[in-house]
Amino acid sequence: MRAAATGTRASVAARTPPRHAKPSWSPGPSGAPPAAAAPYLDCGLLCRGFARLRCERCEESRLVAFSCKGRGFCPSCLGRRICATAANLIEDVLPEVAHRPWVLTFPLPWRRRLAQDGALFGVLTRIFVESVERFYEERAARRALAPHICDRCPRVPNLQGADEARRHDH
Repeated sequence: MRAAATGTRASVAARTPPRHAKPSWSPGPSGAPPAAAAPYLDCGLLCRGFARLRCERCEESRLVAFSCKGRGFCPSCLGRRICATAANLIEDVLPEVAHRPWVLTFPLPWRRRLAQDGALFGVLTRIFVESVERFYEERAARRALAPHICDRCPRVPNLQGADEARRHDH
């Protein structure tokens, strides 16, 4: 169980009106809308709901607080989702060979366009993959090593809405 208001949570709570307040509140430029903030503020708090899990063998029970399952606003839930995605890739998708991760990110002014133009994103990531592949081919040739295979696993997280889309490629 985590503290009710620490760090980011305290900052969001300070900018969010009470649940019983009139709906006349409007966020400022740095404010968070109540619709996005409310689930985050309730995430992981036993007082906001929980499930009781009981071990069939030893009868020990544990309370597990509900999570908001937010993908962009809640760092705890986003972290869980990232770990689950990585585990799926490692266990079920990628072959059992050595992997070297590369991450391609784009400048802020490009992100909105790339979020809306999948073809352009594809062209740019293809150029990136070909550049990385060429680098490894030249390196392998200099060292007289066997050829390798380059591939990609694109991810498009949209952490703060369409304006802040962070298209990147692995």
